[in-house]
Amino acid sequence: MDTKEEERTFIQLLRSGPEDQIKRHAATLLAAYVVDIEKSGLVPENVRADMWKGLDRTKMEDRLQVCKVTLEWAIAAGKYQAKEQLVKLHAIAHLGQYTTQEIQAQAPKVITVLEDPAKAVTEESLKERMRQVWKFLERLAIFDLPLGRAIAELVKGHPV
Repeated sequence: MDTKEEERTFIQLLRSGPEDQIKRHAATLLAAYVVDIEKSGLVPENVRADMWKGLDRTKMEDRLQVCKVTLEWAIAAGKYQAKEQLVKLHAIAHLGQYTTQEIQAQAPKVITVLEDPAKAVTEESLKERMRQVWKFLERLAIFDLPLGRAIAELVKGHPV
């Protein structure tokens, strides 16, 4: 699956496609991002193993959550490309739940993010994404997983 080609197709659909095709392709593009992130090697394998404790690798929701945490981990490690991947992931993650009017309202913003993710990486947008990831980290902490404690230590000095 070529992610860049999927992005181009999705942008064309956002500009003129019917809602059902947009939603279907949003799911396809989201799956492509998840696969790319899972294969990226952005975090060490032992950390990835901890991320999966208590989660189901067959559930897209769990895979998406692990991808978000993977990107936040990479951002904390100074890997800038992870910021761009995170804004793309976030831009399309919820499109399937939107109404036609909401999709039309969000389309220009989503197109901008996909065409030039660096433009969308602002301090405020990253803080919002961190808040969402923090909710997942709290879930990890409930299970007292080593990853939850490690990330909590890592972000202690960076309040959201």
